[in-house]
Amino acid sequence: MKTKLTENLSFLKPFLKGVGRIVPLSKLAHIKDYKVQKGLNKRAQASCIKYQKGYDGLNGKYGINLLTQELVDNGRSYRHQTLEQILINLSHELAHLKEWMHTDKHFKLQAKIMIHFSSKLKELNIKDHNISINRLGRSK
Repeated sequence: MKTKLTENLSFLKPFLKGVGRIVPLSKLAHIKDYKVQKGLNKRAQASCIKYQKGYDGLNGKYGINLLTQELVDNGRSYRHQTLEQILINLSHELAHLKEWMHTDKHFKLQAKIMIHFSSKLKELNIKDHNISINRLGRSK
């Protein structure tokens, strides 16, 4: 099964190329974006969910959710996350595909993924890592 990306995260496609040599992307069903609704509290920057029985075709697969917009101004407006924050969160969640617990092995995998992302940033000639993800555009 090919990993599905929501439209707002389609810019991540080039970053995922080659990550399969570090973690098993065949286990990853999707990567979705979300924002915390007004009036609610942010509980996490990202999450990784393992699907169990009862999910058609997703048994044993994982889904990653990334916070792409957070509330600012006392909950009155939204601000898009930076590319840097998205890549840090994604690397952490991808490491869960191979090492679920937060062990030394997990964090070493996360570091390897970040090194891979760094090479992709250079390859894509993206020098400003604090760029807001809404300025990256959506790839097809």
